[in-house]
Order: sequence, then C-alpha cells, then structure tokens
Amino acid sequence: MTKYIAKREPTHIFNIQEGDKYRQHIQGHRLGTMELMFLILGEPICNSSVKVQYLVTDPPSVRQKSILPISLLMDSNDTPFYPDSIEKYFNRPKNEQFETLSYQEYFESYNISPSKIVTSREVFHDEIGNYVVKRKTKIVTRPRSEEELKGNFTTYREHFLHKFPESEL
Repeated sequence: MTKYIAKREPTHIFNIQEGDKYRQHIQGHRLGTMELMFLILGEPICNSSVKVQYLVTDPPSVRQKSILPISLLMDSNDTPFYPDSIEKYFNRPKNEQFETLSYQEYFESYNISPSKIVTSREVFHDEIGNYVVKRKTKIVTRPRSEEELKGNFTTYREHFLHKFPESEL
C-alpha cells in the first residue's frame, strides 16, 4: 500500500504544463496490473474502516525522531524535531478530565493536531500548542506488546535493571 501511495509518477512523459500539481499527478498516473484489475472489476483497492495509531514506547535515548521542515525550524528555537506521542501525552491539557487518562486512552479518545480543528465539540489546547478534541469514535492504538517490552525477563523492573544497572529502584 505504501509503495502505491508514494510511487513517483512520470508526468514529464505526458508533457503536462498546467500549474496544478494534483491534476498533473492524476493525468500522468500510470496504472499497475493489480491496480488496473481492481478498477476494471470495480473492487475497492483499500477497504479500511478503523484508524490505527502506533504509540512510541522506546526510551528517549533510542527513540526515532522526525525532523521539522526548514520553514518550521526557522520559527522554533526549542528542538529540530516534531514532538512524538510521549511528549504530547506529558504535555496534554491541564484539565481534570485528562489527569486520569492513560497514555493509550489519551490517543484512543482524543484527536491531537497542530492546526486548528473546525468542530462544534469543545477544543482544548495542550502545553505545546496543539489543538485537542474528543473523538466521536475511539481509534485503535498499538503500543509494543507486553512480551516485547519484558523480553526474556519476568517483570519490567528486571528488564530495566538489566539495561540500566546503575539505576536504583
């Protein structure tokens, strides 16, 4: 699916000169065999009814980060990275209804966006400037599995102490 969405289209072959990039993409789009068969048969290419959000559970030292584009880097002196889900959770709105939510419940129940959300529902603001709105329907979240987090250890504590022996708990 990712290959289908992200594939580059050879619009230069078709000599399309209009300024509308979306129109250029659609007009210059070459169909692959599978895509063509789905379209001929009238079948949906992707049939998805639920959004799944994968939640970061890695410690900060090994956590992957997404770099901000240059236009946003010029405006921000804080960090050159987008805030990840853990940072968003710890900077959630300071409101009684958010205090009791777990990390997973927060992302299942609320839509967090850096741009303004147009809605009739109540809009909250988190500590890093995002707009937070309660979802009509919860989404599925996928943190790493408990077995993966524990590894070959019986408890999280044992795993943590093995990785960080200098820590005292």
